[in-house]
Amino acid sequence: GMNNSAPVSGTSASPPPAEKDFDYLTYQFVALDAPAPVPFFPSQPTSVAASAETRVLNRLIMHPSGELPRQPLKLVLGSSHLGGGVPSATIDEVVFGRPTIGEVSSIGETALGGQFVLIERLSPGQFDLQLAPNSLRMAKGQHVEVAGFLNSLRPGGGLLRIGNEILAYTARDPGTGVVTIPQGGRGLLGTEEVYHQVGETATALESFLASELVAAISADDALIPVAAVGEFPFQGSVLIDGELIHYTHAAGALEMPRRSATPGARDARGGGIFRGRYGTAAAAHAAGAVVIEFPVRYPDRWSERSDGPELAYFGFELAQPNAFLRSCFWQAEEPASGASRIEFLQRLDLGPGTNVPWDGDPGQTPGLSLLTRAGDSTRPKDSSLPHSIGESSSRAQWRAYVRYNPGAFDAQTGLSHGWKETPRLSRFAVDYLAPEQVLYRVQR
Repeated sequence: GMNNSAPVSGTSASPPPAEKDFDYLTYQFVALDAPAPVPFFPSQPTSVAASAETRVLNRLIMHPSGELPRQPLKLVLGSSHLGGGVPSATIDEVVFGRPTIGEVSSIGETALGGQFVLIERLSPGQFDLQLAPNSLRMAKGQHVEVAGFLNSLRPGGGLLRIGNEILAYTARDPGTGVVTIPQGGRGLLGTEEVYHQVGETATALESFLASELVAAISADDALIPVAAVGEFPFQGSVLIDGELIHYTHAAGALEMPRRSATPGARDARGGGIFRGRYGTAAAAHAAGAVVIEFPVRYPDRWSERSDGPELAYFGFELAQPNAFLRSCFWQAEEPASGASRIEFLQRLDLGPGTNVPWDGDPGQTPGLSLLTRAGDSTRPKDSSLPHSIGESSSRAQWRAYVRYNPGAFDAQTGLSHGWKETPRLSRFAVDYLAPEQVLYRVQR
C-alpha cells in the first residue's frame, strides 16, 4: 500500500479480500506494469516538516505532476539523467537559483519557496500591503511560526506577484507584515492593477531587484538616483517606465558616461550615452518611479555621437599611403525577428593636421560617414552590394555596431524577443587602388 498515490494508466486496482478488515480511506493499492525504479520506505508523517510539506513524504505520483523538487542535487547537461541520449540542441545559457523565502524557519529547507498570505484587502490605488508576518503557505496548508519570514525579502526592494498582478515594494516590516509599495509600483511589466482579497497568495519574485527614483530625471540624464543603490550590481541594466537603461558604475547613483558638448573634446558635458536601449525611447521619469534591475543577454552599448572605451563595436582599419578608396561592402546574418541590424561608422584621414572626431555628426563632419542599409528596398538583408566611397585617404577606419529598431523590446506584453538577438557579421571588404611601394631594396 502507498499513501497519497494515484492510479497508473493501463493498470487496475484490486481491493483486498472482503473478509479482512481494511481501512480504505487510508490506503490505495496500485498495480504497476513494470518494477518500481526505487524502493519506497515508510515516512514519518508526524514530523513538523511533514505536517507542512508533502515533498518530504514518500509518495507515488503521476508524471508529469508539475511538482518541483525542494533542492536539486544533480544537474546533467547534454544527456538524460540516466546518462543516455544526447538531445539535438545548443545550450548557450544556464542560470542557477535558490529560494530564500522560508530559510529562517525552524523546519529548515522544507520551508524554502513558501509563499506569503494577504490578511487585508488590497484595492487599486492602495500602496500599503498587509501580509501575515508569521505564516507561510505551503503544499499542505499554512505553516505558522514566529520566525520573521519577511526578513527574507530584499531589504532594498523587489517584486511580488499577487494573482496576475506584479507589483514592487521598497520597504517591509517583518514584525507587522506591512509592505510599502511605491507610487507607480502597481500593475508592472504589462500586468493590470486589480483588487486582491484576503487570503490570496503573494509570491516573491526573488531574482528581481527593484527600488525607486529619489529625484526626477530628464531624458538625457547620466545619473540615475536610486534609493537602494547599494543593492544594485556594480554595472548592469535597469527598466524604468518602459525605458531600458545601461549603467557602467554604481556609487551614489547609477552612472553612465556623458557625451561631449564639442565633438572630439571628451569634455563629458553632454547627455548620458546609454539611455533608451534596445529601441526604447529615452524619456523623463518622475521621482518615485520604480527602477527594476533587468538582466540582458547582449548589451546594447553603441550610442550615436559618442566615443569612449565603454562603447561596444568591432573595429576595422586600412592603412595604405596615397590610396584611393572606391567602395566597401559587408555581409551579415540578421535575426529572423528583423529587430536589429548592423551598421558602420566610417572615418577617413583627410591629411596632416586634420582630426576627424568619432563623435561628430556623420552628415556634417568631413571624413565621417554613416553606412547603413535601412530603408533601401533594393538590397536584401544579406546583400553584398558595395557602398561607394570615392575618396583618397592614407588611413581609413570603420566601426561596426548593432542598431535595435523601435519595438525590439516590449515592456507591456513581452511578446517581442528582438532585444535578445543580435546579427552576425560574416564578411567585410574594401575595394581600393594604391601605388606600388618598394619596401626593401639592395643595390650592388
